[in-house]
Amino acid sequence: MDSSSPKGRHEALRPDYRSGTCCVCGHLLANHLKEGDGWRCTERGLDARRCECFLRPILTGTEREKEFYDLGWRMNASEREVYEFKKRFRDSYRRW
Repeated sequence: MDSSSPKGRHEALRPDYRSGTCCVCGHLLANHLKEGDGWRCTERGLDARRCECFLRPILTGTEREKEFYDLGWRMNASEREVYEFKKRFRDSYRRW
């Protein structure tokens, strides 16, 4: 881990948090192609049917925004929220 950039303990748990896996369907984000106003999954399921996953843009619809649906990013964001909550709880308990 690079010591020049300050990171919290929660970020050190998963430094390469971008897994490239869709948090909706579990397929690779690279297989979600731009279609209309979002990204449609082009993978096939075990039953040989096309995946029904369709990722809608949040703000602008750029490729960078597609990373919002990354499973690793979501897990890291959840860990960060839990870490921040525990930190606030601990600080408020100490003040009390």
